[in-house]
Amino acid sequence: MIPFAQMSQEVTKSILVADDDLGFLLWAASILAQAGYSLRPAKSVAEALKWIENPDAKFHLLFIDPDFPAASYLVHRARENHPGLKVASLSDTSGVVDIGADAVISKPANADSPDTISAWVKKIARLISQQSIA
Repeated sequence: MIPFAQMSQEVTKSILVADDDLGFLLWAASILAQAGYSLRPAKSVAEALKWIENPDAKFHLLFIDPDFPAASYLVHRARENHPGLKVASLSDTSGVVDIGADAVISKPANADSPDTISAWVKKIARLISQQSIA
């Protein structure tokens, strides 16, 4: 397992998470902060649009619940306002709605496992750096 300090980014990468699962938002914020990322949570598309349209914000990745109403619209607006942005559709089931995401990343089933956390953070790092996700 790679220590979080070694996974940290030299330049802080900013991630917007649009999901109404507060437990996941808290977990992701903690894990991603330890890995050197900056996370902005949004419990709705409306909240996410406020972040996306903030001229001072720079996002590298958007995690989004594909079942959100207007999820495709949010993806479209995010890409317009943040060139090079990667989009990951969050999945906690086998059925995934196509919203034009670059990848589908599952919410971890065993969120307390160091190996699970490490693998999850590595997937994020690969996605942001435009490498394929296994």
